[in-house]
Amino acid sequence: MKKALLFAGCFMLVQALDAQFAYNYLKAADDYYKKGDYFSAAQYYERALGQKPSKLDKVDPYKIESLKKEAQTNTASNREQVLYKTAESYRMVNNYLKAEPYYKEAADLAPAAFPLARYWYGKSLRYNSRFAEAEAALTQFLQEFTSTDEQAADARKEIANLQFIQKELRKDTSVYTVQKISADAYTNGADYAPSLMNNSTLVFTSTRADEKATKNTPHLNRLYKGTAGTGVTFAATKVEVPQALDVHQGVATFTPDGNTMYLTRWTGLNGRNTASIFTSTKTGDTWSEPTPLKGDVNVEGYSSQQPFVSADGKYLFYASNKPGGKGKFDLYVTPVEGSGVSTNLGDAINTEDDEQAPYYHPGSGSLIFSSKGRVGMGGFDFYQAKGTVGSFATPVNLGYPVNSVKDDIYVVSTGDKYVLDNIYFSSDRSSVCCLEMFTLNKKRFKKTIFGLVVDCKTGEPVAGASVRILDSINNQQVVTLTTGTTGKYELTLDEYQPLQLTASAEGFTAPKSIHFNAPANDEVNTLVNPTVCLVKPEPVVPYEVEKPVLMNNIFFEFDRYKLLPTSYPKLNELVALLKEYPKAEVEIGAHTDGLGDDSYNMQLSELRAKSVVEYLVTQGIEEGRLRAKGYGETMPVAPNKTASGKDNPEGRAKNRRVEFKVLHY
Repeated sequence: MKKALLFAGCFMLVQALDAQFAYNYLKAADDYYKKGDYFSAAQYYERALGQKPSKLDKVDPYKIESLKKEAQTNTASNREQVLYKTAESYRMVNNYLKAEPYYKEAADLAPAAFPLARYWYGKSLRYNSRFAEAEAALTQFLQEFTSTDEQAADARKEIANLQFIQKELRKDTSVYTVQKISADAYTNGADYAPSLMNNSTLVFTSTRADEKATKNTPHLNRLYKGTAGTGVTFAATKVEVPQALDVHQGVATFTPDGNTMYLTRWTGLNGRNTASIFTSTKTGDTWSEPTPLKGDVNVEGYSSQQPFVSADGKYLFYASNKPGGKGKFDLYVTPVEGSGVSTNLGDAINTEDDEQAPYYHPGSGSLIFSSKGRVGMGGFDFYQAKGTVGSFATPVNLGYPVNSVKDDIYVVSTGDKYVLDNIYFSSDRSSVCCLEMFTLNKKRFKKTIFGLVVDCKTGEPVAGASVRILDSINNQQVVTLTTGTTGKYELTLDEYQPLQLTASAEGFTAPKSIHFNAPANDEVNTLVNPTVCLVKPEPVVPYEVEKPVLMNNIFFEFDRYKLLPTSYPKLNELVALLKEYPKAEVEIGAHTDGLGDDSYNMQLSELRAKSVVEYLVTQGIEEGRLRAKGYGETMPVAPNKTASGKDNPEGRAKNRRVEFKVLHY
């Protein structure tokens, strides 16, 4: 009995000690949490929950009644709350892999107490590349809670992003080549914001430590340069621009002559509203002390950053969160020379979220920038907006693999016409902390152009039509093609160019021409031209269709149907007509006067019509082109009797006749 009591007492003591340890961990975690030291808070919350390195997996300190009153009234007095705070702590240090399971448990155990747990669980899944599960979690969040307006709006946006991501990840990426750049193979810090000083010099920003680094600023942002186009590994040297030890500078751009630099300067890696745009000029190999840019670009108390000078040297683009914008950071443009007055790029480009890192590609006539405010793959995505200063089209997401599910920001292209020909860009897609530089090239296919040549009236294809293609700028012939039985023409070119097409064909009127340019989307590899129709002139014919023509001097034996030879000369004229128009078909119509029986007259007229047809056949006219028709006395052209009822020989002579009418040519 004493042994049993002793064992029970020891067990209760162990429980109390374990509970006390759990309480101590919990108190320490809460203290770190209040101070904003979320990394330490997460470690102690996990210990309190019985996770490694603690051995508390068999003890639930939140159900031990022997905990002293102070522990019971602590702000983290239940398991669900600690689960949620653990998840929050890991999220605050961007460790979504560790945050994910804690958010899920909190959301499942206490959804009403922690409505945002499901939201952050979905966001964590999204950061951990579990996109379908993230979409399901955020959809469930929207179904469960409607009062968290800000998060609900973001959840709807994230669902659109997730659907876009899943679609993009399914597409064929074999035409893209993406490689990470290693500039001097460093091991820590960031390399980002590539820019071209000239055609052969790539300038970028790096936080690598150097010989001037101090204990407090081991990773200042500085400018470096290397030789462009030398592959994914190149030697980098510092760009010697005067720089104090407590000042960061980078994200540079250069005027076309390479002698003026615009760059961003700021203090403190996490400094707020401290970035400004400076300018420096080069004399020989020496850059001058940077000075703040004049005009309205820099506004005290706000950040202006990421300058870019257009290839013609006329405009400076930049990002700023100064007053008057649409959202957080907006994109602006200002003339390099002149008034120094900036223009916000407006609703066509800017959103309520961040737009940053503008770059204008002259060959494609488009603005490339990074944004968080549009449907995309996550973080900052690259977008392309066709147009010029003052008029930009709706931006288009450049898609995967140009974009990733992490931050993609800062780009420069070495391609003359296409943006995605040999670009440099920066992204943290393969890093846990920092931006790195990459190259990307999209394989180009030959451009195919085709169309049809048809008859305007019938829509039937015109075979054998000559299609002449001219360069409409230089008026030089590119190629001449001939259509086949389908009326189709087709050609391939290395690149689209403004062209003129002229189609002509025998038997049709003057040639028909059309002009055509490259499609609005340069990524399209096939251009289908409008159908070209040619007009076939209506034939000039001696007789109207379906209109009877009287044939004089056609004679038969009296009251018989045998054709007399005196009729041959007139019938030979009809033979000549039918040979001139070999597709024409005619009807031979025979008529009688009113004397005699009606049925007899009808039979006689039919026999006379057949007699004429037989003669025409002997002269080489196909029988299938001829029709014999007897009308008897049914269609007189003159009275058979006078008004007084007497016989009218002249009228009857006119009624005894042979006519032909062209049925068609």
